[in-house]
Amino acid sequence: MKIAIIGAGAMGCLYGAKLSTVPGVEVNLLDVWKEHVDAINACGILMEEQGNIITYRNVKAGTAAEDVGVCDLAVIFVKSTFTSSAVKDNKAVFGPETVALTLQNGLGNIELIKEVVGESNVIAGTTAHGATMLGPGRIRHAGSGKTIIGELNG
Repeated sequence: MKIAIIGAGAMGCLYGAKLSTVPGVEVNLLDVWKEHVDAINACGILMEEQGNIITYRNVKAGTAAEDVGVCDLAVIFVKSTFTSSAVKDNKAVFGPETVALTLQNGLGNIELIKEVVGESNVIAGTTAHGATMLGPGRIRHAGSGKTIIGELNG
């Protein structure tokens, strides 16, 4: 499965790192912060978790969706004010069968994503995980919790 994570902030990196441990999954992080992208490509994602530092190297990071191509799943993790532009700017990861998952905080994200990828391709969820950005390529997993995902009309 090929996954794009649009928005490689603390939460995007947390999910990207964890998903990268699943056999057969290719994780591609997309972000506008070049220093962060370069750090991930050079050293992986360094995650502080329960007093340990774990390095996740099985991730790729970039600034251009065209370099990634069409994915099976695109997880949107940008701040709500950037949802529309982030989805439009990364449209190259969306094919006719790509599922777009938003785990973002805030209202209105689903509607903005549907405008670009179509309603039938969008699912949404909530998460109680917490993460903090410590610097380029470095995050802290600040708290575990449930992630609940569902169809919009199901």
